[in-house]
Amino acid sequence: MQVIRQIFALLLIVALGYGLYLFAVNKKGAENKLTPSLNGTITFVGSVFSNQSTCDTGNCFLLVKNDKNTVSVIYNTGDKAFCGNEMAAVKGRSITQSTQVKVYGYYAYENNQNVIRTCSDSAYYIQTY
Repeated sequence: MQVIRQIFALLLIVALGYGLYLFAVNKKGAENKLTPSLNGTITFVGSVFSNQSTCDTGNCFLLVKNDKNTVSVIYNTGDKAFCGNEMAAVKGRSITQSTQVKVYGYYAYENNQNVIRTCSDSAYYIQTY
C-alpha cells in the first residue's frame, strides 16, 4: 500500500511540474497578445512601420506599432482573392510609413503575431490622422 501511495505521489508531482512547464511556455509566447471584444473584433491605434502593398504572392498588410505592441493589419488577401471591403483595401494601399492610423477589424493571434483582418466586413476600417 505504501508503494502505491509513493508511485501516486510521484506521478502527481510529475504531472504538476509538466502542467507548470506548459503554462510557462504558453505564457511566454502570449505576452503581447491583445484582447479582442466578445465578437472577435479589436481597435488598434499606432504608427505604420511598413506597408507591404504588393500582394502578388500573398497578403497586403501594414505593420502598425504603438508603445506596447506590433500588429499586422491585413487589408487585402492578394490579387487572386477577393477582398469584400474595397474601402479598407484602397485606404491601406495608399498609406505610407510613419502615418498614424486607427484600425478596426477581426483579431487573431497567429504564429506568435497579432493580426487584424479588414477584408471580411465592410464595417471594418483603417483611418489615418
